[in-house]
Amino acid sequence: MNHHDWTGVEPNDPPLRALWRDSLSLAPRLSEWRRYFHMYPSVSGSEEPTARKILEILTDMGIEAEIVPGQYAVVGRVIGTGGGRIAGLRADIDALPIQEIPGREYGSAVPGVMHACGHDAHTAILLGAAELLSRRRGSFSGEARLLFEPAEETKGGAQPMIDAGKLDGVGAALALHMQPGLKVGQLQTRPGPMSGSSSEVILEILGRSAHGAYPERGIDAITLAAQVIMSAQTLVSRRVSALDSVVLSFGEINGGTAPNILAQSVILHGTIRSLNSDTHSRMQSELETLAKGICSANGGNCSVTINEGYHSVICAPEWVSRLNSLAETIGVEPLVKPAPSLGVDSFGDFTAVAPGLYYDLGCAADDGAPPIHTPGFDIDERCLPIGVYLQAGLALEHIV
Repeated sequence: MNHHDWTGVEPNDPPLRALWRDSLSLAPRLSEWRRYFHMYPSVSGSEEPTARKILEILTDMGIEAEIVPGQYAVVGRVIGTGGGRIAGLRADIDALPIQEIPGREYGSAVPGVMHACGHDAHTAILLGAAELLSRRRGSFSGEARLLFEPAEETKGGAQPMIDAGKLDGVGAALALHMQPGLKVGQLQTRPGPMSGSSSEVILEILGRSAHGAYPERGIDAITLAAQVIMSAQTLVSRRVSALDSVVLSFGEINGGTAPNILAQSVILHGTIRSLNSDTHSRMQSELETLAKGICSANGGNCSVTINEGYHSVICAPEWVSRLNSLAETIGVEPLVKPAPSLGVDSFGDFTAVAPGLYYDLGCAADDGAPPIHTPGFDIDERCLPIGVYLQAGLALEHIV
């Protein structure tokens, strides 16, 4: 189906037709909400004003909601007649430290901060879905749990929400993301992995300092670090199947105090990305063994710190089928993402807890739209009612 055909298409099913019409009728409010959050963005760790605004809107809707103690997460609950299943709908709410291009009437009012990843739109869509689900409380027995996640762009707010029990009982986790590579009226997803898992790696390599004119008197930590960096790449090329996917990258190296002094210590700071959790764990273990072995064999030492990042985002096949069928009821073209990405999203922590769905929603008016994480990023707001319809419709399928 051509992506231009979505305008004017209505579902044949009466409840879905009503849901679509309600979604379209919300368009002015969706735009108002999205532009408010766009104008007043909050970077990760500073989302309190955003959280309070979300709480205010949900409270005005008559929806039970709270700011999670010790976090800037907001959790709302739209509870039906009781005793049914729970669907969790997630929107990330933080912005990025990027200076927006000037000239937009709704441009960021916070210098050096903008919603360059579409989280303002994600927030508006979840608020719209909450409104439509709240109107339909009598038609379902379960609960729609509204999960407004902070800090997605940095340390991730998903796991702290899980640790606080906010996903307890959730049987399905649903999320979308703006995609300027797709036009309004298109979406894409895939069964299985959508994105990779990640971990942060810190190697502290210890040698013995000496004057550069007498290297035999010391143990050069920079030379050891160079050996570790080059040898570590063979873990990917020779220890992982070519049919598997792993990336090992070091983005920072710090060490040394003067050009004529052997470095006492060097710190390597990097990341591991993969799609398979077993492969990821094995790569962590083998990197530690390799680094310590190289350093020990040359008279040095190495300490290894691995900080777990996000889990892979995994899409349950049945939810992919449900999304595609629902999209077609309004003429939206469902595409298959050809391959997973080794980029990460903290929504993977949610899909590690509950079967889930993550999809890219087209938000571009035409070809050549600026990509996410750039100063020129923007959306065509016609995508907002589409997102509301899909998120609310999917939730209803689970909680009726």
